[in-house]
Amino acid sequence: MTVIIVALSPLVADAQPLCHRVEFGGGFAVPFQEDNRTAYGAAPVFHLGYAARFAKQGWVVVESGLQTSGGDLIDDPTFEVNTRYWLLPVGFGLRGNAGEPGQRVQLGLGLMFQSVWTWFENPRGQISSEPSFGVALDLRPEIMLNERWGLWLRQRLVLLSASAKDKSGLNHSSGQTEIGLSFGGT
Repeated sequence: MTVIIVALSPLVADAQPLCHRVEFGGGFAVPFQEDNRTAYGAAPVFHLGYAARFAKQGWVVVESGLQTSGGDLIDDPTFEVNTRYWLLPVGFGLRGNAGEPGQRVQLGLGLMFQSVWTWFENPRGQISSEPSFGVALDLRPEIMLNERWGLWLRQRLVLLSASAKDKSGLNHSSGQTEIGLSFGGT
């Protein structure tokens, strides 16, 4: 009888509770392309995400956000020619944390695939759009404020394909700096 109980014991192990977090934050993006940076400068960035732990140090992350900026793409002093672009990134990726769960300070390293919907409004008010695809790499230190809330600062490198069909000719690859809060389990 003891042999049967010992043989079946791995099948009755306690289930681990699902650990998940909601994350939100904002900051700014600085485009790598010189024409984009000259015309629009830094753009505000906002993100909302969900992360679920799949291993002791690993998280699956899904997030979406918004980035927009306006300026004079043509840079002609004779005419004031305003244009605007919007980006709506949707990402799916993995983030690993250095250190043990429950530590007050965590250092996260992430890799995310992004599909980005882009819209561009030309000086005549015509809007064109095109999807763009790429990856985002992040470095994210986080300080746990208590058992549920964390304050994070993220430095992100976003590498995207150029937009050709939206008639802006802009490449929205950028460096991003964000600050935000996370709420949930550690």
